[in-house]
Amino acid sequence: MSALTSRTAFLARRMATTTTRTTLSRAAFTTTTPTQKSAVDSAKDTLKSVDRKVSDKLVDGINIGSASPSLPPFPP
Repeated sequence: MSALTSRTAFLARRMATTTTRTTLSRAAFTTTTPTQKSAVDSAKDTLKSVDRKVSDKLVDGINIGSASPSLPPFPP
């Protein structure tokens, strides 16, 4: 057997018997929840934003009403 053939056979046996090691970045393993929202979470977010906008408008109306003292009080 020539030196090239024996070396090739040795390397082939070595590659077949050794385990291959793959290096993965730490980002490949994550423990956070998925970023996709379910339908329930999306509906909750939408309702929260609508509630916030309505509340802001109501507060603006209350502030405007309390800032104008020229209105007569309600009759008893």
